[in-house]
Amino acid sequence: MPVQVAYNLRFHPVIIALRKALEGKTIFATHIIAGQHLSQWRPGRDMLSTYSASKAAGGGVVRDLSHELDLAQHVLGPLSLITSHSARVGNVTVDSEDVAAAILSSTSCPLITIHLNYLDRQPRRHWLIITETGPIEVDLIKSTLSINGNVETIPLAPDETYKRMHQAVLAGETGPCDWDEGIAAVVLADRIAPL
Repeated sequence: MPVQVAYNLRFHPVIIALRKALEGKTIFATHIIAGQHLSQWRPGRDMLSTYSASKAAGGGVVRDLSHELDLAQHVLGPLSLITSHSARVGNVTVDSEDVAAAILSSTSCPLITIHLNYLDRQPRRHWLIITETGPIEVDLIKSTLSINGNVETIPLAPDETYKRMHQAVLAGETGPCDWDEGIAAVVLADRIAPL
């Protein structure tokens, strides 16, 4: 039985629509930003007592938001890291990074920037893709896809990404993150924010 990694956001209907919208397009640059204040992640729990706040526990924004790394490779192809920086700049963790940025490239996109943070009081998961035919914007929180300013809201049912992921695994489809892709995301996370 093949090993699959539970990167469920591959099954977000906006990501599915984005992949279709990008077919045959030349991509010049992609900018991804994802962030949410760590205190909002697990309401009712002290954020400093969670694994996210501690390097030794495997925490840090890059590992928590490694979904963005997987989505980038899923949409744009295998990623090559050019440079990165991560740091603890706020008071939301004990010692893990709460902000990170990476500059990457892939065969389909020469410039990819990814910014991740635990500091954003306004949760966001946003993409801006510059293509030869105009900009494409994605907002995974609002579930919108904008192509050249034409915004489409794509409905997202509760737990839909998990259900679609499990259905794909049970059907033996190729959409779920496989072992090699999962390892690539983890290795990239380790290069961006070494433990």
